[in-house]
Amino acid sequence: MLSFLEALRRIGKQDRDTYQAALESAEVPLDGTEQEVTIFLWGMGCPACARLVRNSVMTLRGVMDAEVDCFTGIAHVTFNPEQTNADVVVDAAARAGNRKEHRYIVLDVL
Repeated sequence: MLSFLEALRRIGKQDRDTYQAALESAEVPLDGTEQEVTIFLWGMGCPACARLVRNSVMTLRGVMDAEVDCFTGIAHVTFNPEQTNADVVVDAAARAGNRKEHRYIVLDVL
C-alpha cells in the first residue's frame, strides 16, 4: 500500500487541500458503536464510479454510511466494528472496480 505522500506524488492533479481535509476529518472521534475508515482510491472518473463503490460497501453487514467522491477519490465509510472490519470494507471498495472498463486501486487507508 502506498504512503499518503507517495499517493499525492502519483496523483499530481488531485487537490492537496482536499486530502488534508480528509485526514483531519478522519480524526473525529466516534462513539463506541461505530468506526470510520477513509479510503483513498485511484481510478474513479465519474459519478457512476462513486455509486459503484458506495453500493459495494453498503451491501456489507454493519456498514452504516458511505460517502464517496469520484473527483477526489476519497471514500468515508462508517461501520459497526462488531459486524465488520476496515479490511473487509476496503476490499469491497476495491472489488467494486473489478470490471473490464473500471479498475480501482487503493492508494491509502486511514
